[in-house]
Amino acid sequence: MPKPSKGKKEARYLSHNELEKFLTAATGAYLEGLFLLMINTGLRPGEALGLSWDKRARLTVRQALVETNGQVSIGPVKTNESKRTTTLPAVAVDALKRQRTKQKRERLAAGEGWTNEHNLVFTHPQGGWLRRSYVGHTPLGAVLSKAELKDVTLHTFRHTHASLLLDQGVPIKAVSQRLGHANVTTTLETYAHVMAGQDERTARGMDKYMGAIQPSSQ
Repeated sequence: MPKPSKGKKEARYLSHNELEKFLTAATGAYLEGLFLLMINTGLRPGEALGLSWDKRARLTVRQALVETNGQVSIGPVKTNESKRTTTLPAVAVDALKRQRTKQKRERLAAGEGWTNEHNLVFTHPQGGWLRRSYVGHTPLGAVLSKAELKDVTLHTFRHTHASLLLDQGVPIKAVSQRLGHANVTTTLETYAHVMAGQDERTARGMDKYMGAIQPSSQ
């Protein structure tokens, strides 16, 4: 089992109890849809904030919102493997439908002041882009305070998504592709601590399977 590089912190992800507390606290929050989408897709923060609208129940990642030295722009994703199409679970589709409805109301209210030139899914009420630094501090901070959770960042949602997939036994190759990692080794190194209990679960699965087989009498 690969181990994280020396000095590299283990990926922080939300436990079942923490996830339940977070989702409860996020209900009705302005960026509830963003948080739900990230938890259910594993998108990087820049990918989620740079996401443009798509009519399909699949999400195509082709760009990201980049913030450098206080300047914000739409740029390419991290690697070629980061360009990917992801099937959305029903909860994410519903969250996007609600976001679309909310954004239409905001566009009508903003009138000529609407500025969403990149057709982004998540914007501020006048259509401008949302800075990662702002989202990770103010909107997320408010929800975390309400949920009484600490040490959670926007990237925690990506790690949470990966941990949920691995816990369900999803093949590491599929997890790696969904996350847009450059290779499977990156996924293994990042989530080795999450996968530590899989060998025991595999053994229990074999016990259950073989225990159900009744040898035929000779």
